[in-house]
Amino acid sequence: MTNADDLESVGQSVFDLTKHLPEDTVDYTLLVIPRDHQHKPTSTRERLETVRESALSLVEKLLQEYIWQREHFHLDFSKIGGHLGLHGQTNYGDSIDDEWLIVYLLRELSSTFPDLWVKVNDTDGDFLLAEAANELPQWLVPEIAENRVWIHEGKLCIIPIDDKAPSAGVLSVHRALTIGNAIEFISTRPDSLLRSPNLEAEAFYRLRKYPTRIAESMHHVAVTLPRRLACILHLKPNTISPAVEAFYLRDPIALRPLLEGGEKVATNLYFPAEDLVTVSVRFSKTGYAQLTSQHFAPPPTWTGVFAKTADSVAFRRLETGTKVTSGFEMLVSDPQTQERDVVRQIKLLLQSMKEGNIQLPSDDEIEAWHGKQDDEGWLDINYEDLEHELSKKAADGGTKSAAFGDSHAHENLQRLVQRFESFLNDESAGIDGVEDLGSEDDDDDGSLSTGDDEDDVSFNEADFTSMMREMMGLPPQTGTALPGASGDVCSQSPWPGSGVESARGEDEAMQQMMADMEAELRCAGALELDRAPPPKDAQAKKDAATTRRQAKAVSITEKAAVEGEEEEEEEEEEPATADSDDRDDEVEVDYNLAKNLLESFGGQAGLPGPGGNLLASLGILLPRDEPDDHGDGPG
Repeated sequence: MTNADDLESVGQSVFDLTKHLPEDTVDYTLLVIPRDHQHKPTSTRERLETVRESALSLVEKLLQEYIWQREHFHLDFSKIGGHLGLHGQTNYGDSIDDEWLIVYLLRELSSTFPDLWVKVNDTDGDFLLAEAANELPQWLVPEIAENRVWIHEGKLCIIPIDDKAPSAGVLSVHRALTIGNAIEFISTRPDSLLRSPNLEAEAFYRLRKYPTRIAESMHHVAVTLPRRLACILHLKPNTISPAVEAFYLRDPIALRPLLEGGEKVATNLYFPAEDLVTVSVRFSKTGYAQLTSQHFAPPPTWTGVFAKTADSVAFRRLETGTKVTSGFEMLVSDPQTQERDVVRQIKLLLQSMKEGNIQLPSDDEIEAWHGKQDDEGWLDINYEDLEHELSKKAADGGTKSAAFGDSHAHENLQRLVQRFESFLNDESAGIDGVEDLGSEDDDDDGSLSTGDDEDDVSFNEADFTSMMREMMGLPPQTGTALPGASGDVCSQSPWPGSGVESARGEDEAMQQMMADMEAELRCAGALELDRAPPPKDAQAKKDAATTRRQAKAVSITEKAAVEGEEEEEEEEEEPATADSDDRDDEVEVDYNLAKNLLESFGGQAGLPGPGGNLLASLGILLPRDEPDDHGDGPG
């Protein structure tokens, strides 16, 4: 591979990153890739047509009663990376079950055809890798994962990094693949693909209960609605999803046909509240949860019907039927949905009913329809059961509480908790979290280099407190010397939380903390308002540092005198004789801190402000900023 090829692949990757999928969309690609390109283009097309027919047969076999949330699974011929293949996109909305059902169908197809290779991703990228995050190799990060993950013969295969690239540099090793590069690798080096049983088990974990999971994701419920709408739902069951979505995403404009004109508007409605019947309607669990989760005041044409309903069961069925009917009404009446196929189908059925080509079902015919009422316990959340699940504790005796949701939600919750606990208990993880790929100087094998000093990392409150104090520029706690100032008297200030202070009350501890913080600020020179800026030459800087250390010692002695007998005489101590460039640099930081505090306080012009509030919270009250006799600024 030449450098030009590397640059071309990088450009292709940048171009691919700009092509974002729509929200909540899964994209899938199917390619026939025989070894060493054994098939001719004509036979490839015939092979793909066979795959497409097999997919349609599989859908017809498994999904006769399945309700898609938004769009259904489909495959169309497409040119992919210069190769003929099958491609499809499905918007699954809020139903994650739709996305995983598509993954199941694709895996079944790959098991049927040995020369079929499948790539699937969604808006978030390679979501199969996200499912198997705990088992991924360190080098497999999102930046280079594109076009590397494939499903073949029901197994998960990963294209490794090209450690045999002839050209040196990171571009030939740590780079994203184009679809052409991936096809070339699969056709020429299939034995080099990475296959991991553990990674595959994690990636396909949600597929373990398919195909029985397909029926479990549906929910049947008895509802009361107009007879003509019951006929449409019997002929076209899939129309329920767009109607539920129209209800769930309704706005005041969509509600206008239902609310204007009061009861007179009934003559203008497609589905007026008349000739009501009770039928069993099939929903997806996601759609039914959306429908029942929202409170909806009945439209004016339905208020009379509700007034005549006293039975609680009949009232619940009527309430659900009102929502369904209103959803259909908004879907068909909305000017923005007139070009949708589902709206055209509904209007054609309504027209056929009006012309007499379709006869409305009688009560006896509706009675003969398959009616089913599923339990709605999966909608209820008992917070005591939730607490049991989170703590993984079952009731030892007494009456067993109701199950938390359905079995699928139960297992997902347990798996979530297990993963979180394993993450927290992972002693091998570094303090920076997930490690990134090395710099461009890494070895060509793509391995990560880790420092020996980070092999054993732990966390405790004392270390965290010490780190935070260092970040805020405060001196360390008792017994810890400042860097470059070992033995300084300022490091001997006590801090609340020690063994002696812990026995005091909160008020006393707070007062002590504020007094100690004031002492530390005085030690740092932040409260010396008459400090002059540091001189430029080295000798003057040294003299100024000596003067400041003398003033610091005086301030500490003054604090001790105030806390004791409040003596007015001050004792001067001999300044430390050791000077270093590191200590001078630390004094420069203290001067800047004092300068910034004073400028902030002076900018308030005597009014409340951040500088004054900060100092007041530390127990420091500065005098009102007034010009001196020479008309200077704050002094």
